[in-house]
Amino acid sequence: AAAAALGAATAGMSFCFFAAVGRIPVGQAVSIEFLGPLAIALSGSRRALDLVWAGCAALGVWLLTAGEAARADLPGIGFAFASGLFWAAYILLTRRVGRDFARSQGLALSMAVAAVIGLPVGILPHWRAITPLAAIGMALIALLSPILAFGLEMAALRRMEPRQFGIFMSLEPVAAALMGYLILGQHLRGMQLAGMACVTLASCGTVLTRPRPRGAGKKITKVP
Repeated sequence: AAAAALGAATAGMSFCFFAAVGRIPVGQAVSIEFLGPLAIALSGSRRALDLVWAGCAALGVWLLTAGEAARADLPGIGFAFASGLFWAAYILLTRRVGRDFARSQGLALSMAVAAVIGLPVGILPHWRAITPLAAIGMALIALLSPILAFGLEMAALRRMEPRQFGIFMSLEPVAAALMGYLILGQHLRGMQLAGMACVTLASCGTVLTRPRPRGAGKKITKVP
C-alpha cells in the first residue's frame, strides 16, 4: 500500500510539474514546487529562526506570483503548487517505503504503479499522435525524469550527510532558472528572480541552521 501510494504521488508530481512548465518558466515552476519540501523541513519546528525562513519563503511566493504575467497564467501556478504538495507526499512516503522494503524493490514497485496511472492519462487520449520518434522522446524523458533523477538522489544520500544534500537541493530553483535561460531562452523578470532567491535562501537557511544530530560528524558507511 505504501509503495502504491508512493507511485500515485510520483505520477501526480510528474504530471503537475510538466503541466506547470508548459505554462510558466521552468525557474518559476521549480521555485513554487520547492515549497513542498520546504514545508516538510519547517513543519513541527518551534524555533523562532524558522519563522524567519518561513516568512522569507512566503515573501518569495508573493514575488513569484505577483505581476501581470503571473496573473495571466494562474493554471500554471496552480499546477506548480499541486506538484509541490505531491512532492511533500513523495518525501514522506519514500521514508516509509525505505523502511518497509530492502534495497530498491519499493522504488521499482512505485514506478510500476506510476506507469499504470500515467497510461490512461498521458498516452491513451493521444495515441494517434504518437509517432516512433515521439515514442523515443517519451522513453528518454521517462528515463531522465524521474528514474535517473531519483536513482542519483538515492545514491547521493548514501554517500553524503543529509545536511549537505539539503544544501545542494536548495540550489534547484537556481539551476532550473539557468537551464530555462540557456536551453529554452526563458527570461525571468526582476520580481520573479527576487522571489526565487527568497525561496532558495529560505531552504538553504533552514538546512544550515538546523541543529546537528548526535553522531553527525561520524564517518558514513555505504548502504548496500
